[in-house]
Amino acid sequence: MRFYAHVLVCLITSSTVLCGENQEEVPPSNDSGDKDLLVYRRLFQSRRQEHLEAINNILSLQDYEKQYKLITMVFEKLFEVLNGARFILQQANYIPGEKFPTEEQTREALSSVLENTAFFGELLLRLPDISHDIYDKKSEWKDAMGWAVGFCEQSNVFEGIHYKMLNLMSQELNIIPRDPDYVNPYAVDQKMLFQGSEPLEKKKKKEKKPRKRGPRLSSKQEL
Repeated sequence: MRFYAHVLVCLITSSTVLCGENQEEVPPSNDSGDKDLLVYRRLFQSRRQEHLEAINNILSLQDYEKQYKLITMVFEKLFEVLNGARFILQQANYIPGEKFPTEEQTREALSSVLENTAFFGELLLRLPDISHDIYDKKSEWKDAMGWAVGFCEQSNVFEGIHYKMLNLMSQELNIIPRDPDYVNPYAVDQKMLFQGSEPLEKKKKKEKKPRKRGPRLSSKQEL
């Protein structure tokens, strides 16, 4: 179910983890000596690095239309996978925060929810204009992501910088009330990113034709 691993290829850019310098928003750890959970947290770290490399790959396209089409494709597949994983977890009666599952299908569904929610959050925060334009039109996606965010918050997996990202994502989507000083650290003017490639809305505007002017009188014209 980790579809994002093969959505993009040749991931060669290095990444800086979101808000790495700020470790304040860290919920209390409640792993209760769960060795499987501790092992998964290390795997989750590497998955998050893959996310950032994939997103940097999208950003490097420097073309609004290509980015829009690619993110649309990613979102459609992501929510298909997320809903499938949600069904499996509900059928298994798995409650987030319980001991990390050992049954393969349940464990795979759990990791799929955690990793794809984080992947979506990074895309949303780093490409907010495109992400909102695609996501906000889908009420079924809002329901799925609202469930996924709540699930992740209770999973005991999101700590430190990952919890910070989840919190920013929740505020960006208005799943939780925004702090008075909330700001998306990646909300920049999209025009700064495309370097000459204009957004779709601007391309649709017709250029104004210059007004036709009549012949000018020459100062040399004889009266």
